[in-house]
Amino acid sequence: GEAESKSVSTPYTEDQIPDEYVRLISMAVSMVQRLASKRGTVVVCRYDTGTNRLPIRAVEAVYWAMAEALSEVMQRSRSGTLKPMVLVLVVPVSNPDERVMLSGRESVRFAEQHGWVVETTPMSIKTCQEYMLLRLGLTMPKNLPKVLQNYVAALAEGNPCYIREILDELKNVGAIEIIGTADKSRRVELRSREHKDGKQTLEEINIASWVHTSMVGGSMSLLESLDPQEAAVVKMAAVFAGPFSVPDLSASYSSVWGGALRVDLLRLFKACNHLKERGILEEAPVDEFTVQADSGTANEVKKKETLKAFVGCVMDFPHFKLPSLLLRKMAESMTLDQQRLAVKRQALVNRVITKDLSSRMEKLSRTRASQHIPYYYLHMDDVAKPTRGNSAGSVLIAKGAAAPVSGEAQS
Repeated sequence: GEAESKSVSTPYTEDQIPDEYVRLISMAVSMVQRLASKRGTVVVCRYDTGTNRLPIRAVEAVYWAMAEALSEVMQRSRSGTLKPMVLVLVVPVSNPDERVMLSGRESVRFAEQHGWVVETTPMSIKTCQEYMLLRLGLTMPKNLPKVLQNYVAALAEGNPCYIREILDELKNVGAIEIIGTADKSRRVELRSREHKDGKQTLEEINIASWVHTSMVGGSMSLLESLDPQEAAVVKMAAVFAGPFSVPDLSASYSSVWGGALRVDLLRLFKACNHLKERGILEEAPVDEFTVQADSGTANEVKKKETLKAFVGCVMDFPHFKLPSLLLRKMAESMTLDQQRLAVKRQALVNRVITKDLSSRMEKLSRTRASQHIPYYYLHMDDVAKPTRGNSAGSVLIAKGAAAPVSGEAQS
């Protein structure tokens, strides 16, 4: 195996990949070579992250080093020295820049030349419904509750593997049950389990306990692979049901008395942008706050005018939102109720202060922006340089003060 691994050239630089990963790649390539020499082989490489031990670029380098090494083995199988081999690369693409970078990979170019690149998109709600009917063995859409359809479609995000895992786990915990009908067909019924309020809905099921599934395990690995500040941003974003701004996060993340508030805001904004590039957060327009104050009772009009005043105060800040219900539930499971309440309370207090005390806050900001010079720096000219005295020590002589006349007075 060691001799075979040396015969495969790996197109990566070892300064980007730790030595243990180099050995793992060589071991995996040797095992695939041995297997391909005896029988036809299908190798699937899935890009995923599960730890923040390595930076993202290093993780990508490890993945593509493995992919390119296996691609060379596959080309050897095409020449006849090995049995037929199929290599499947599963790579998530969240922005156009990543698509351009993929085009520069040798294995991707080889697949594009032969028309072997398949771009997949999440399944639509109608397709999710058809897949659920097929998975549960139902024939009529009316036998599938609408509540269950919406819940599974929102949680699975169009991933068929997630749909299969959700339905299996719901059956295991007894939340759904498939029963027969009088016309010899089957239908699904929702079963409410015992709860402190007497009834438990689908949204109240603790999906964080499904750690053995690819859905929950992959989501937790994604959150754990983030940098500490980005992970904190995702956990705080799960508190807000709608859009949030960087000052909302800063209200509970950084102290206004720390002296580095602007730097903290910049770091939070950078973390939000990075999460947006990875497809975890989305940019939310402030138009979602827009209301009409033209009709309604006097109390309703007053509330809408107050909201419009708040919108005017926050228009200058970029807003984001966490669209994934799955990541929201995973982030909520990693925080305590008191922590979520504290984040929401601090954000609400910050919004109220921004709306009602904007002029006073501007005056306070100008006061803080003014340079503070300590008193003893301003009066340094009033103090003379120290002079050497006798054995009793030295003394500072201020302007206009009488000099000591004896060693006793000086001491």
